[in-house]
Amino acid sequence: MDVAKGYGTGLLVSRASYEAEKSILRHILEGKEAVTPLMERVPANSWRN
Repeated sequence: MDVAKGYGTGLLVSRASYEAEKSILRHILEGKEAVTPLMERVPANSWRN
């Protein structure tokens, strides 16, 4: 697809890439809350250890 020089070239993706991204997001959303959490609560500063 032709675009004006310097515009749009960084915004365009192929149909295959777009469909792949949609598929990945769909799989993530389908799995969300599908299993019981390993911890009921996570300590606020647990990631800083």
